[in-house]
Amino acid sequence: PLYKTSAPLLSHFCSDPALLHRIGLPQPCKFKQLPAAMPSDLETAMQLLITVFHRYAAKDDQNSTLSRRELRLLMENELSNFLKSQKDPHTIDKIMKDLDANGDGQVDFEEFVSLVVGLSVACEQCYQTHLKKTARK
Repeated sequence: PLYKTSAPLLSHFCSDPALLHRIGLPQPCKFKQLPAAMPSDLETAMQLLITVFHRYAAKDDQNSTLSRRELRLLMENELSNFLKSQKDPHTIDKIMKDLDANGDGQVDFEEFVSLVVGLSVACEQCYQTHLKKTARK
């Protein structure tokens, strides 16, 4: 099933049985609260990713997807350095077209995450290149 490796984490964060079933996870755990431990850096990053997506998705009628306008706002505010580095004035239109895998004119969370993953991979590659250059000196 989708997200199988993160099933324990997702079942703690998500109590929506329909969503859990849709992505192939068991029903929510029986705990009423998460343990008092602080979330890890990765858990915090995941929470921020979800929160940012929904903050912008809630600006129009569709609360679970990003319209082109919402995607533009998100990118202008949250990915401004990336956007400024692009020479093509149609960057957002091209990204929207690339992300909208199902062709519904909206970007859902899974489609949005592919953008974040792609940018993260590119950044990590730059980081590796930087490390190699630094090691040569």
